[in-house]
Amino acid sequence: MTEHRLTPADDGRTLAVGSEDVVVLELPEQAATGYQWTVEVSGAAAVHERPADDDPSAPGAGRTRVFEVRPGPGRSRVTATKARSWESAPPVERLAVELERR
Repeated sequence: MTEHRLTPADDGRTLAVGSEDVVVLELPEQAATGYQWTVEVSGAAAVHERPADDDPSAPGAGRTRVFEVRPGPGRSRVTATKARSWESAPPVERLAVELERR
């Protein structure tokens, strides 16, 4: 099993993954601004959020949201967007990757 760690700098990548591989999205946010990450997957991939290692005790401090993606058979697309849920403006940041399972 290989763990592939991705950040917003990896936007647009295509990644070849094995059947037991895990893709980890590390997405920085500062909740006090109202911007939060959401993740959507297409294809047979499954996604869930991991608990953060950051210290939540500092008010207004930034944190890293961590999502784990387990690729399903074939090709999947993972799209993470950072936006305010109450605004209709386009996301301020995104990470979109294609996963091709070997």
